[in-house]
Amino acid sequence: MKRYTLIVLSLFIIMSLVLAACQQPAVTPTEELPVVVEPTDEPVVVEPTEEPKELGTAEIDATAVPPSDVWNPILATTRAKPAPPAASCPAGTNPNAPGPADQERPQPGPWNNQSAVFDHHTGRIIFVDEAAQTWTFDVCTNTWENMNPRRVPTSGYWYEGELVYDIDSDLTISFGGRQTTIAVYDSQTNTWTQRDRPSEYENWSFWLGAVYDPVSGLVLVVTDDGLTAYDVETDEWTPIGKIVEECEGFLIGYVAEIDRLAFLRFQGNGGLLDPRTGQYTTHLDEPPSGVVGGFGSFSYATGGATAYTYTFNNSVCRLDPVTLDWICHPLPDGLLDQNPSAMAIDTINDRLVPINDFCCNWPGTLTTTDILALDFDTGEWTQLLAPSDK
Repeated sequence: MKRYTLIVLSLFIIMSLVLAACQQPAVTPTEELPVVVEPTDEPVVVEPTEEPKELGTAEIDATAVPPSDVWNPILATTRAKPAPPAASCPAGTNPNAPGPADQERPQPGPWNNQSAVFDHHTGRIIFVDEAAQTWTFDVCTNTWENMNPRRVPTSGYWYEGELVYDIDSDLTISFGGRQTTIAVYDSQTNTWTQRDRPSEYENWSFWLGAVYDPVSGLVLVVTDDGLTAYDVETDEWTPIGKIVEECEGFLIGYVAEIDRLAFLRFQGNGGLLDPRTGQYTTHLDEPPSGVVGGFGSFSYATGGATAYTYTFNNSVCRLDPVTLDWICHPLPDGLLDQNPSAMAIDTINDRLVPINDFCCNWPGTLTTTDILALDFDTGEWTQLLAPSDK
């Protein structure tokens, strides 16, 4: 009887356990139980998962930038500000129609101390003549205007320098050739401001070229010590590094499509330099008959999307940014003896504008004051301003 009672009791306990288990809610292995978060007045702080990127470094391969004591990384880590609005030709103007022949013009002068730049904001070429007068040439009406600035530098020979237009600052800088003067022109206020250089740079001479870097927004200058960056807004100079032997010579332009600085020797070949790393990347052949060399920008034009130069066979050449070949066009008949005293890139009409106010050989032999324009896509020349009889 006792054995029977124990068996019945055991069966009752087992059935109770099974029934209790069956009453529990089923939970599948893949489900996660909801988490209830009690409301709180404390702010929720989310910690960043990685360090924020500095301005301008997103597209730069940090492993490609050499140590700062070899090549300053400022050109790889700095970015230009948005540029002022670009000018355009007003309705009713014809940029291919010659300007009035009897208009006042810059004073002709020697070919070795002239320079010109295109001001993107005003749509005018800025040119300083032999008499240190500041002129602008309107590429829509083909007319000169003597600006008669309210303030000009007092240092002698400041006008012999390389002109560079800083697009994002909307200022033009004159690096005074071998006279080491620096002056800044503001077209909005029509004033020149002379600037002093730091004492450690007082013996530098500027005659190997300067260009605006549209990536960093700084102006790059070749000096006796190598490549240097200049911030015109803060008046700050930053040494970048020594230029490799393959790129010694004149800095004649910035090639935007491949992000390279183009260098040429006097009547010789040159090379392309990566401004972000200082590395020489590509050999550059000499243009036909060699480039005309000298301080100032009389033999090449900066400010465009590639490099331009004038050659001894009286041609102007453009560097093809893809093939790296020189595409050259001779000056038109009747002007084959002309050495342009300066050249500028008219970005409104997409053409090269040589300012032909000095001819060949030696100062004083022959001067003219006509203005030409070359469309590199068609090879066609247009006379924007006929020579003056004055």
